[in-house]
Amino acid sequence: MNLVILMGRLTRDPECKFTSNQTAICTFSIATNKKWKTTAGEAKEKVTFTEWTAFGKTGEMIAKHFHKGKTILVEGEVDLEQWQDKEGSQRSKIKFILRQFHFVGDSGTREKPSGQAASAPAAKAQEINDADIPF
Repeated sequence: MNLVILMGRLTRDPECKFTSNQTAICTFSIATNKKWKTTAGEAKEKVTFTEWTAFGKTGEMIAKHFHKGKTILVEGEVDLEQWQDKEGSQRSKIKFILRQFHFVGDSGTREKPSGQAASAPAAKAQEINDADIPF
C-alpha cells in the first residue's frame, strides 16, 4: 500500500502549467508541524516540508482555491524521482502525487484577510475551456 495523508499549510502559491494536450500539472508544497515537550519541559517543534504534484482538474482546483498559508488536507502516494546530475552522480528526491484533497478551516476562497493584497491566481498562465480538458 502506498498512501500518505497529511494536513499542513501551503508554503507558496501553487504553480500550474499545462501539457501540449492541455492537461494541468500543478505543483505546491506544504509544511507540517510536530510539537512536543522534552522530559525537562522544554517546548520543541519540527517542521517537515513536502512537495506535491496534482494533475488535471484536481490540479486546476488546487491552483484556483489555494494560496500560500492556506491549510489543506492531502491524500496521495509517495513517488521517488531519480536522475543523473551534470557530474554523472545519481540523484533522487521523494515527492508526492496528489489523489484527493479536502478544504480545512476557512471557506476556500483565494481572498486573503483584509488589509492584505490578494495574489493573482496561479492558474492564469493559460486560459482553457472545459471542452479543452481531455477527461
